[in-house]
Amino acid sequence: NTRYSYSIGILPQKFYSADYFPLIPYGFIFLAGAAVAKPVKENKLPKAVYNFPKVPVINFIGRHSLIFYIVHQPLFVAIVEIILYFNRS
Repeated sequence: NTRYSYSIGILPQKFYSADYFPLIPYGFIFLAGAAVAKPVKENKLPKAVYNFPKVPVINFIGRHSLIFYIVHQPLFVAIVEIILYFNRS
């Protein structure tokens, strides 16, 4: 029975999800990121890795990511509701 095996990537026939990420293979991606974190933080990688050009827009969005995260969902719902409202008439 695959009813509870969705966490390792074995899905039942009628499984639906908008944000499903099983442990296999995504658990390995998490572990790889955790393994690389310490050398990155201690500047032990080649210098070219750290010499990316600064992009002010990306930096601004990164510094204010919580606000963007909180605002984008109600904004998208409002846009969808407006589209649905005009499509009904």
